[in-house]
Order: sequence, then C-alpha cells, then structure tokens
Amino acid sequence: RGLTIERRAREIMERVGDTQLRLERFTESFDLVGKHLGHAQRQFDEAARRLERTDAAIEQLGSGSPAQEPVRPLRRADTTER
Repeated sequence: RGLTIERRAREIMERVGDTQLRLERFTESFDLVGKHLGHAQRQFDEAARRLERTDAAIEQLGSGSPAQEPVRPLRRADTTER
C-alpha cells in the first residue's frame, strides 16, 4: 500500500511538472501575441493619422467640386476588453 501511494505521488508530481511547463510555454506565446497586437494597433493608428493628414491636404488643394467622394478617416479600432 505504501508503494502504491508513493508511485501515485510521483505520477501526480510529474503531471504537475508537465502542466507547469505547458503553462509557461502558453504564457510566452500569449505574451508574444499581446506584443504583436500592440504593435499592430500602433501601426494602424499611425496609418489612420497619415490618411487623415493626406485627406486634409487634398481637400485644401481641391477645386471645390471634387470628382469623387472624399475619403473618410478610418475609425479607431475598438480596444476595450470584453
């Protein structure tokens, strides 16, 4: 009986170790995805600002009767957590 308990305790400890390793790997991946999302958000915001500046410059140069509808600025992405 004592050997069975010892064997089960070893198995449990191995599983705990495996689970900790998987959690560490997941956390690293999760952090990396978060960094990529932050970078993508900053790039999106910068592109939207450039588009708005370009649109404003074109409007200032316009002849008063544009051939097309002016480009509307992009809406900022919703970054609220759900």
